Amino acid sequence: MGNPDPTDLINLETHRIPFKQSPMDFGQWAGAFRSWPNETPGWKEWYHRLAKFKRVQWDELKIGQCINLSLSQMEKNEPFVIAASYFWSDALNAFLFGHGPMTPTLADVLMLTGLDISSPDTPFDYLIKPTHRLEKKGIGGWKGISAKT
Repeated sequence: MGNPDPTDLINLETHRIPFKQSPMDFGQWAGAFRSWPNETPGWKEWYHRLAKFKRVQWDELKIGQCINLSLSQMEKNEPFVIAASYFWSDALNAFLFGHGPMTPTLADVLMLTGLDISSPDTPFDYLIKPTHRLEKKGIGGWKGISAKT
């Protein structure tokens, strides 16, 4: 079944890392993270208005923590993200450092986000008929939805 020792693969991946081959030029990365999420106007007000009625249902569906997480301010630290990307291996889906590969674990997710990692997964049943429909024509996207509800 081949060589179970990953040292050769790690060494090959390490030589592919851009910082090994070229000097770091942050000027090339201007605007690289344009898709960073912006705060939607009215989102917090919409959340607080609906949470009074829907919080129990959100928690039963195990989405309450994710909706709460959407209220957090995620500041973009672009130099940090750029520096971390130099160590990312798309072949191994891990960061490659001098001591070996490192990947985020479930414990890291818990520490960074506070999300529940120990509950069983609740799959969505695509065969049931939805209880309500989202009106989408003429409402103006999420801004219109948050203003209407």
